[in-house]
Amino acid sequence: MTNNQIILLNDIILKIHTAKDFEDMRKIVLSSLRFLVPCVGIAFYLASRSEQYRLTDGLGIGISEECMSIYLEEFQEYDQTIWSYATPVSKVYNESAFIQNEAKQNTDFYYRIYAPLKIFYQAALTIIQNGIFLGVIAIFRTKEEGEFQPEELFNLELLASHLGARMYQHLRSINVKQTNNPDREILLNNYHLTLRETEVLYAILNEKEKQEICEHLCISPNTLKKHIMNLYKKFQVHSLVGLFQAAAQIKIY
Repeated sequence: MTNNQIILLNDIILKIHTAKDFEDMRKIVLSSLRFLVPCVGIAFYLASRSEQYRLTDGLGIGISEECMSIYLEEFQEYDQTIWSYATPVSKVYNESAFIQNEAKQNTDFYYRIYAPLKIFYQAALTIIQNGIFLGVIAIFRTKEEGEFQPEELFNLELLASHLGARMYQHLRSINVKQTNNPDREILLNNYHLTLRETEVLYAILNEKEKQEICEHLCISPNTLKKHIMNLYKKFQVHSLVGLFQAAAQIKIY
């Protein structure tokens, strides 16, 4: 890594943590990343708060809103890299690791999105914090510019934990506007939670880490996992994001 790249990387990290407005932070990251990892286009998607492993709110440079909308509405469910959204940690990868470039050219996706923009190569960073999928940054190059190299992917990976921390904080600010907990009687009577499940829910809503919850309630990680899965089932959700949203609709005490 050159001195200029180190300076630019540090500047991006600083702005990730200090930009007051979340959307401004996203725009700053996009514009700066184009210099850290040269590309013809770049897009920053957020994870849907209502559907598990779905993307929304695309923001791009060098990528038209029309192309981002076509991807979100017509193609994302067929994306062969979607498995990476379910991993416990952030991932950086070249698209060619999952689909051969020659095969890609024969797809409708290529003709509808890549061809009009003269895109051929894609690399992506999935942003995951505390096991929660938060979003994706995708960067694109033409065939002439060549595929992204390992050192470039490493530069992108260095931003993962910083983006994850900022986006996780933003998610909490959206879903938990108050420190009050849902009414215990409603949880017990309407949702049929056990007392222990209620304690686990309160701990999650108050942003306790899993290890901290285990220590406080004197339970093992496996037991905690079972309680969380029971909460998902009783609230009819599939993720912690969904759990926060469901809990936010319940009367507080």
